[in-house]
Amino acid sequence: MSTTSQSPLRKTRIALAALVTVGFLVGVLWSSNQQLQAAVSIQATATTQLARDMLAIERLQTKPHVASEFDMPQADVMARIQAAMTAASIPHNTLASSVPQAPRRLNKSSLLEVTQRLSLEDVPLEKLTGFLFRVTEDNPGFEISTIALRPTSEARYNADIGISHFFVREDRHIAHQPPGAQP
Repeated sequence: MSTTSQSPLRKTRIALAALVTVGFLVGVLWSSNQQLQAAVSIQATATTQLARDMLAIERLQTKPHVASEFDMPQADVMARIQAAMTAASIPHNTLASSVPQAPRRLNKSSLLEVTQRLSLEDVPLEKLTGFLFRVTEDNPGFEISTIALRPTSEARYNADIGISHFFVREDRHIAHQPPGAQP
C-alpha cells in the first residue's frame, strides 16, 4: 500500500476518534448541566422555604404578650401542645419529656410567666418550625421562650423548647413553688 491510500484512512480514523471524543465531552457537559440545574432548583426551593420560615419567625418575634386572667391547668397546656404537634405532623412519641416550671413574676408586676419545658427527639426541622408556628398561632397566650437544637442527622434535630404562657395575678407573694402548685 502506498502512503497516499493510508492517509485518507488515517484521516478518517482520526476524524472518527475526534467525533467520538467530542460526542463524549458533549454528553458529559450535558449531564453536568442537568445535575447543576437540579441542584439550583433544590437550592431555590430550600431558599424559598427558608424565606417563608424567616417571615413567620419575625412575625412571632413582634407578637405582643397576651396574658389571661387565670393560670391554665397543666392538662390544658399539654392538650394545646399536643394539638400543635398533631397539626405539624409530629408524632407524639417524639416527645421525650415535658416538665412544667414554677410560676415566675415578671419585673415586680402582676404578670406571671409559667414555662413548660419540652424535649423532642429526632424531628425534621420543617416540622419543628411548623410546630413552633402552630403552638403560638393557635394559642395567643403562648410564647416560645427558649429553644436549643442539636442535629441528629441531616435536617433532623433533638429540640429543647420552653413554651411560656402568661397570666395576671394581683397578689405579690409568689414564692418559689414546685411545678403544679397553686401560687
